Amino acid sequence: MGTINLNGNRREIQSPYIHNQAVGANPNSGNANQDICPTGIYTRWDLMDKLADVHIPKGNLFSKFAKPTGFNKNNDFVKLYRAEYNDSVPNFTLGREIPNNTNYHYYYANGDIVFTIDNGSTKSGPIEGRFKFVDKAKALAMQTLHPDPMTFLNVYSGEFSIEFTNRLVYKYSVEINFDLPTDIEKCKASYETISTSNKYDSDSKIVIHRERNEFDLTNNRNTFLKTVTGENINEIRLSLFNIPWGLIIIQFETYEDTFDFFQDNEYFQEIGDFGLTNNDTQAFTWFQGVDYGGSGDLALDWNKYDLNTILNANNYQDRWLHPTDGVKVGVEEFVLKSVTDPKAIVNYQVSTDPSEPDLSISLLDMLRLSSTDYHIARMLGLGHLDLSYDVLGGNQYMYAAVYFTVPSLPFIGENVGHIALSLPTSINNQRMPLSPILNPIQYGITLLDEDGENPRSPMSDEKGYSFTTDTRFISIHKTNQ
Repeated sequence: MGTINLNGNRREIQSPYIHNQAVGANPNSGNANQDICPTGIYTRWDLMDKLADVHIPKGNLFSKFAKPTGFNKNNDFVKLYRAEYNDSVPNFTLGREIPNNTNYHYYYANGDIVFTIDNGSTKSGPIEGRFKFVDKAKALAMQTLHPDPMTFLNVYSGEFSIEFTNRLVYKYSVEINFDLPTDIEKCKASYETISTSNKYDSDSKIVIHRERNEFDLTNNRNTFLKTVTGENINEIRLSLFNIPWGLIIIQFETYEDTFDFFQDNEYFQEIGDFGLTNNDTQAFTWFQGVDYGGSGDLALDWNKYDLNTILNANNYQDRWLHPTDGVKVGVEEFVLKSVTDPKAIVNYQVSTDPSEPDLSISLLDMLRLSSTDYHIARMLGLGHLDLSYDVLGGNQYMYAAVYFTVPSLPFIGENVGHIALSLPTSINNQRMPLSPILNPIQYGITLLDEDGENPRSPMSDEKGYSFTTDTRFISIHKTNQ
């Protein structure tokens, strides 16, 4: 194990120009509906935003051309590392009994409370953030009565958010200490988790988690603890009813400080370099997650969407090797065209009529479209199956995808080492998508008046069958989750 060598480039942790995700797979977990797939941790990364618009890592395929241009370069790889995640990773605390001292500082700023936490890091600097209050008039009135920000916070109950201004968080916990002396009997706590795809763009925020808890404390005063894990969290919103901040402790972990910890303690283990390739053995090794011997069939047991159907691995071998429409041919044509045109636009004649225009297609866009299939993505150097012995024990790992750029990019400039850390992941962190919750099915359709508000006349009977055609109208909607 060791460190990540940034080669003198300025680092950009959780760069807006690369993303990296990891999920676990454990077919032996005892789940009757478990998919058939290799036991391990699966990663998937890609470039993002303006960098993705014009580039995809090309491995060594560009080395035959004389002079790198734009983002083209020799040795054009995403480097993948992993580090074992454990309880030694630094975490930080906000909440009751955290006074102003040499490490924690709080002060008022236009109705908000700004905080800094000196974590001793010379690389990332102090953690900075602020408490922002929805009812600013109420907050200002109370602040005049409590000159010390912590005294004010300990008695405040209402809606506010905690915004991290120079960090991104991947894990936090909310602890409410109902066992403390209080006359509270009924109370509520709601909280939202806000993530961002670009920490420099305030318009890129989205809600990734929302939860509400009600407590009847007449006979139960146990401590409540909720832990939330999510990508690129930069804000936590809370709404407290009858729960003053003095009962709450929030602990959080940041990407930047975790990265520094892994570097300082030499936790990182290099997995490999990934980019486009025209080498069959390399592509097939990436596809099946274990070394391909150079000839013969591919080996990968993997369910298709239907749990009773197994993927035919050799279909992917054929898709790669097809002499005219194969993925390998597309990769080679893209690299050649992208020497002068980053998007590699090609024109195809779609009609024998010479007056009809050709169809223009970007080979870069086509490769990205193909990579929505995770198996193709791995053959394109955009994903990895970590099936190594180390991960089979169930420990969690964080994966770092690292990519270097020379030309300037908005927000971050030139000569940057882009780093994207995954969430802590073990073979048991499968992170399946939520199943949609459907509203009751509705049958039929009715025309509305000119204002689009009041029903005018039905077009079907109560079972949805049209009065005039062989048609049935059925409306299916899901609830907001």
